[in-house]
Amino acid sequence: MSSCNSFNLGKTLGLELVTVQVGEEKRKFVLHKQLICDSVQDFRGAFSAGGFKESVESSIDMPEDEPEVFEHFVHWLYRGTILKATKDEDFERLLDLYIFAEKLCINEFANKTIDAIQDMDLRPNPDITLERVRKMWRNTSTYSPLRTWFIDALVHKAWNDACSSEESIPRVDFYIKTLKEMWEVFKGDCDLCTSFFIAAQDSFSKWQSAYPYPHNPADPFKLQPSCYYHRHAKGEICHLQDYATF
Repeated sequence: MSSCNSFNLGKTLGLELVTVQVGEEKRKFVLHKQLICDSVQDFRGAFSAGGFKESVESSIDMPEDEPEVFEHFVHWLYRGTILKATKDEDFERLLDLYIFAEKLCINEFANKTIDAIQDMDLRPNPDITLERVRKMWRNTSTYSPLRTWFIDALVHKAWNDACSSEESIPRVDFYIKTLKEMWEVFKGDCDLCTSFFIAAQDSFSKWQSAYPYPHNPADPFKLQPSCYYHRHAKGEICHLQDYATF
């Protein structure tokens, strides 16, 4: 973002308006054309001059998207922030926001959303349910940072559960119980299963190299730099750090 001395809100917003109709109910959002086109390539292509219906009518329909998700996108578009998550239901919202951001290739929006997910994880852990894992895996790309985060979250949960298990339960029996629970998540998706066990082995190996047995495996989140779960285009500056990726 530009400095206060050079940033001109009027020029950033422009004068023209466009309408975005979202969901089956066609909920209308009236937005500044220049702002949304400068921020999202898909909208820039739709609203640019060239005879497209959207360009002529200054309107576009997004029937497959949820109005509530788009509402949060509009908040980010105008304010540059993600609404703070404070309860478990907010975790579901953040997942929907990330899926939307990835679909439209909006890196900054996706990156700030996953930051909010990580910030929420510092509080009592959100419930990594079977439904949430499947929803995430089916709606993200192969190399999605959100997939990486979810895998690390599952690894973290598995190690935490194992290390905090009751002494009355033999460790081997506990691992078998955990693997059976994991199988309910993994069955039918070989990529998800493989990714989990690779990440689990990597986490265990890194920790064991620094702290020999019987110390517990490493928290995968603490092993990574601050923007590890971000996606940046070439030359794009991370909002967390003052450098560009080349």
